[in-house]
Amino acid sequence: MKPENPPAFPIIDPNYIQEGMSLRDYLAGQIAGQVIHDWAGSDPRYAEETATRIYTFADAMLVEGCK
Repeated sequence: MKPENPPAFPIIDPNYIQEGMSLRDYLAGQIAGQVIHDWAGSDPRYAEETATRIYTFADAMLVEGCK
């Protein structure tokens, strides 16, 4: 199931609409901050794999939030 991915901080004004970042990106950023803090100094060769896993966690959070 693909989770819903609404805007994280939408601004709705009759003259200006700004959706902002997606909720998925916001959650991934929150997770990334902790992961980077916990794994500081780890091997940078694993950066791509780490980013993929971070978005996997963000997707799981979106799915749980839709239940």
